[in-house]
Amino acid sequence: MIQHSIKNHQKLNILEHNENVEKTLKIAKDVKELKNEVISEGIIDELPTNQQRVLRRIVKDKVSSWLSVIPTAKDGFDLSAQQFRDRLSERYGKEPINLPAECDGCGKEFSLQHALDCKKGGLVKKGHDSLRDECSRLAEAAWGGVKIEPVIKEACGRLKEDLRADFCVRGVWEGDRLAFFDNCIIDADAPSRIQRNTSYKTSLNAAAKVKMEKYKKVCEDIRSSITPLACTTDRVLHREFQAFIKRLSTRLASKWEKSYAQTMG
Repeated sequence: MIQHSIKNHQKLNILEHNENVEKTLKIAKDVKELKNEVISEGIIDELPTNQQRVLRRIVKDKVSSWLSVIPTAKDGFDLSAQQFRDRLSERYGKEPINLPAECDGCGKEFSLQHALDCKKGGLVKKGHDSLRDECSRLAEAAWGGVKIEPVIKEACGRLKEDLRADFCVRGVWEGDRLAFFDNCIIDADAPSRIQRNTSYKTSLNAAAKVKMEKYKKVCEDIRSSITPLACTTDRVLHREFQAFIKRLSTRLASKWEKSYAQTMG
């Protein structure tokens, strides 16, 4: 547009010029992304099967934002060098270095896979509780009045123990209605899932369905809702979890007077 105006001694139409620049930049960006996708797919094809499975999942669901987040200490993003190396190893389907020889919970040979699956060593529960605490902290900032491990129904009859959710808060989905949330983290690469050739999306849907069957009727009886927050160990979120994050980001963006994109990031 500028060259055309100069050559023909015409006044530059700045609006048309800006539109043309945006269109050209978008085309260049799309071409670059397509080229990178082709290169990435070629590299992944050359890797062992287990690494292909992991990388295709994280690429498809775009769970790489943690790599570009500013490492602020107040948000818990200041990973140590060892934590960062371990996280990269997990991301690319490799075994972290300097792992203990035995599990301190069950005494079996220790590995990354064992750490993700063993219910006795405490790591599985710690991961679950960390996710619960982070979700409830953000919900407290957005709506306030969050309760941790609230009792939905007390033990009686066939119900031998109190039925509890991970946390609850009012006003998330509608008006002043109480919303209960329950977390679930699954290992998409567990040997049993690989043997059955179960996709991670199927596993997430199954985990969310179990939560709904457990809580939905009881929650409806007290005019509340239940939302399963299911995700994989490498942070792929089930659609219900994604909906919660979007609602949370919208609320916080308004309170913090920031854009939705900034808050989501």
